[in-house]
Amino acid sequence: MRPMAKWRAIAWLFVYLALDAAALQAEWTKDGVGITTTSYSKNFPRIVSDGYQGAIVAWTESRSGSSWDIYAQRVYANGDVLWGSQGIVVCGLGVAQTYPLMVPDGAGGAIISWQDLRNGNYDIYVQRIDENGAGQWAANGTALCTMAGDQYNNGIVSDGAGGAIVAFVDVGGAGDVYVQRIASDGTILWATNGVAVCATSDGEGTPQIASDGAHGAIVALVRNILGQTDVIANRVDAAGAVRWIAAGVPLCTAAGGESIPKVIYNGSGGAIVTWEDGRNFPQDIYAQLVDTTGTVLWGATGAAICTAADAQKDAQIVPDGAGGAIIAWSDSRTGTSDIYAQRIAASGAVLWPSNGIAVCAAADVQDQCKMDADGAGGAVLAWRDLRAGNGDYNIYTHRIDENGAPIWMVNGEVACAATGAQRVPAVACDGVWGSVTAWLDDRSGSNAIYAHRGNPIVATLLQNFAAGIEGGCVELSWALSEAGIDVRFFVERALGPDREFEEIVNPGIARSGLSFSFVDCSVAPGDPARYRVAVEDNGDRRFLFETDAVVIPPATLVLFQNRPNPFNPSTTIGYYLPAAAHVTLEIYDPAGREIARLVDAVQAKGNHEAGWNGRNGAGAMAGSGVYFYRLTVGKETLTKKMVLLR
Repeated sequence: MRPMAKWRAIAWLFVYLALDAAALQAEWTKDGVGITTTSYSKNFPRIVSDGYQGAIVAWTESRSGSSWDIYAQRVYANGDVLWGSQGIVVCGLGVAQTYPLMVPDGAGGAIISWQDLRNGNYDIYVQRIDENGAGQWAANGTALCTMAGDQYNNGIVSDGAGGAIVAFVDVGGAGDVYVQRIASDGTILWATNGVAVCATSDGEGTPQIASDGAHGAIVALVRNILGQTDVIANRVDAAGAVRWIAAGVPLCTAAGGESIPKVIYNGSGGAIVTWEDGRNFPQDIYAQLVDTTGTVLWGATGAAICTAADAQKDAQIVPDGAGGAIIAWSDSRTGTSDIYAQRIAASGAVLWPSNGIAVCAAADVQDQCKMDADGAGGAVLAWRDLRAGNGDYNIYTHRIDENGAPIWMVNGEVACAATGAQRVPAVACDGVWGSVTAWLDDRSGSNAIYAHRGNPIVATLLQNFAAGIEGGCVELSWALSEAGIDVRFFVERALGPDREFEEIVNPGIARSGLSFSFVDCSVAPGDPARYRVAVEDNGDRRFLFETDAVVIPPATLVLFQNRPNPFNPSTTIGYYLPAAAHVTLEIYDPAGREIARLVDAVQAKGNHEAGWNGRNGAGAMAGSGVYFYRLTVGKETLTKKMVLLR
């Protein structure tokens, strides 16, 4: 294993030893860890994963008097807060900065956008903070839009390249929706003050944004057409060009009005949008799939998610990892508010019982639901819950699987039941099928912010793991403290920072005692590959680890060391061709005599392998000793040594 891989193994061993120590949640105190507990007013808690099973939380706070500023805090996987006891200032100019939105930056930090009053009207600003809480762009943020009048911050998504795309409404103009892209280094990439997604004489608002899978974005918004609000969508590509019709693609032609859209990337260049629908007053929940060309695929009026009695509202949506989505909402069919959810396939067919499954139907009110994908086809949820009665709102969390079945306790697990009201939860998956939830908390008489990690699945069996490059292939290795003879592993791979993980069929895991390894030779040079490994033993499947991105170096002619070496009776020789060429691969003894010719043909660009069974050209077994294998491609010749042990 190369030094880089060994170093990564040691680093991750440290992380997992720390997580093992946290298995009893000694640091995640009952009713949550204080993210910030000052006596000043706070609002708009937001949360994203930090990529290391912890989270970054952002919020607004009025420490400087009557104005609101932007703050952030990072909480580690074991519950330790890392950026001081009360967080760091993202923007603190003594004027109103409010309504922060946030996405991970893919490197342990986050990108935060907000609406900012420093110029006398609300403008849109953005800042990137690294894993240590240090600002990476202009002090107090980089301006995305400073047009006259107010602009309101509405949506943000990663651009898949370390930057972000922000959606906002220009209410100071004609009430149009704009988007702007900022690169990882803080460079503004699109037209000054943004690109108009829908610039018509009608009023537009509440834009929501998702990736298009190609460094651009798909935006869903509400357009007021002759007094009726309709949901439309448009796509802006990586260069800032609007790809669909200028006025946007209508997602639903039904009467009654649509509002409050939410949107996700569908994994295939398109998006799934859900909304509150007024065709059968009061509101129902509908959804629509729009493909990469702007064509709607679930009928002219969308697919019904829930049309149960009374109102359904505040829909949330996450991808299911299979081209469909999971949608959750607050539901009043029983006369009070409960949390329901439904899964819809890429075909438009609902997969769970009609009108959804009850995530929580406990007594009294459950509302303010938020949701994130769990990375395994299901979802983690958090909500405000009044089941304790007497106006005592608490925070509950839950996880449901791809079939809608509850994985945690029926009706959810309590995250916080402290005195005073808890409200406005925000939730992010912790990367190992659990969740980190943050919320506003009045236990001390002022709205502090606390956080709780829900049901972390800690891989206590894992002793260490490593990811590196050997012989032009990606090699994963790991060791467990115990494993039965029937233990099974599941390997998933994601090629690129914004690509979803896909399971590798029959990965071919090698075992030696309690040590295991997997070799992936299908990754092309330059492709960043991330891996997840899960284990199943005695019918119990659990997450083990996720790697950082591993990148095979850029293409040159490469001859890799044979494996295994020494060997008996056979070995495999790998090599990489930077272009199609005629190839010969020969075996020689120390006297320079040709023993065997394995390859003599024109081959395509890419990784190749040839096996040698330890026999000469006549089919007789070669004796023990040192042999040389020589690769000739054009005028280039590469030679390596190997050892045959009989």
